[in-house]
Amino acid sequence: MENKNYGESLKWVIYGMGVATGFILILATYLIVRIADGNWGDYKLPLILLIVFSSIVPIVAMFLSIGDIKKEIEKNKETK
Repeated sequence: MENKNYGESLKWVIYGMGVATGFILILATYLIVRIADGNWGDYKLPLILLIVFSSIVPIVAMFLSIGDIKKEIEKNKETK
């Protein structure tokens, strides 16, 4: 088995989550603007709410999982 160095893993996990968060927010903003621009009639509010909640839920889940990821990294450090 390889001896892996997990010293900076949490930093890269948080960095990756930040990049994913930025991508999700940019995509959600773009979609909301496209919906508001168009003449979609009755579908505007439900679609905007769907986009907002489908972007907020993954972002919150990513940041709530940081503690579990840190525990796994620490557990892997102890077993090596």
